Amino acid sequence: METVPMTRARTAFWSCAFLAVAGAALAAPVWSIAALLFTCVAIPLAVSVRGTPHHVRALFGPFRSAFGRPRPERILEHARQGQRH
Repeated sequence: METVPMTRARTAFWSCAFLAVAGAALAAPVWSIAALLFTCVAIPLAVSVRGTPHHVRALFGPFRSAFGRPRPERILEHARQGQRH
C-alpha cells in the first residue's frame, strides 16, 4: 500500500477548515459551508482508512518526526554507520 501524502492532505484539510470559518464569518450560502465542513470530516476518515492512527494525528499538526522527514538523530546515526564501513 502506498504511503499517505501527508503534506497534501494536511493542506487540503486546513484550507477547507479555514474557508468554512471564513464563509461563516462572511455570511456565505449555507450549502457551501456545509460542503466544506463535510470535506473537513471526510479527509480524516479517508486518511484513517488509507493509513494508520499516526497518520491521522499527523494530519492535525505538522510533526517533524512524521513520515518523510528523518529525525536529526537518525541522520547522525546513518552518517556514523557510513564512516565505519
